[in-house]
Amino acid sequence: MLQLKAVMKDHGALRADGQRTIYGYFDEGDISLLATAYPRIGESVISRIAGAINAPRLLEVTTILEVVHRYIEGSFSKIRGLGINAVSNPLSVLFWNGEQERVQRIKTRESELMHGACEKLALHTDGVEKVNEILSEMFGLRLAFGCSCCAIIVKATDAKALFASEHYRMRETAGRNFDSDVLCVTGDLLETDSVADLPPNILGASSDFHEAEVDSYLRFAQVNQMVVANNIVMRHPPVDAELIEFLRGDTRLAA
Repeated sequence: MLQLKAVMKDHGALRADGQRTIYGYFDEGDISLLATAYPRIGESVISRIAGAINAPRLLEVTTILEVVHRYIEGSFSKIRGLGINAVSNPLSVLFWNGEQERVQRIKTRESELMHGACEKLALHTDGVEKVNEILSEMFGLRLAFGCSCCAIIVKATDAKALFASEHYRMRETAGRNFDSDVLCVTGDLLETDSVADLPPNILGASSDFHEAEVDSYLRFAQVNQMVVANNIVMRHPPVDAELIEFLRGDTRLAA
């Protein structure tokens, strides 16, 4: 007989008491809190962005807000060989270790928060299109993803230049070849507790992860913690009645 056992997720969306975590769902009560953290975007636009994503999670919404706010405030990324203004929050620090003559990657607590959110967000193809319509209308910006999920913001008119750039090509191709799975096998996937721990020599050896990204990730993590701490929402109800009907094959929903 099949033996099943209960599973607890390492990064669950809910705590045991039913309160959401930063990995949980987005709630309308988050909008005003996020507007205080990202005042240059504002409540109405935050509401529209969240509404464009199917069943949004908090981290998905704040990922977009963080990179957009960076662009608006002029906190551009210093990306080797890229001649346009861009904001890129790479999901780890990919750098050249000159002493060991090898490519290495460092992941941190803050960058991992955005990693999963970006991967989920990238799958919402129609949602990203709707978000980009909003960003183009309000700020003349476009959201893109490098290496499938690194969040990048540029002017909408600069999108073609971004996609044609060596940086983007390397993020999409070599970035995949030197991804976490490959580097983990060779012992070149490393981690540290926080982006705040990264020393200048490592930041200087990266083509696209510098002090601006460190500051951005620290703010990103702090904003999400602030929202969950100040908008306590409890959702631990029985399974929704419509879902029960659906799983039972109840034909009342077919009409």
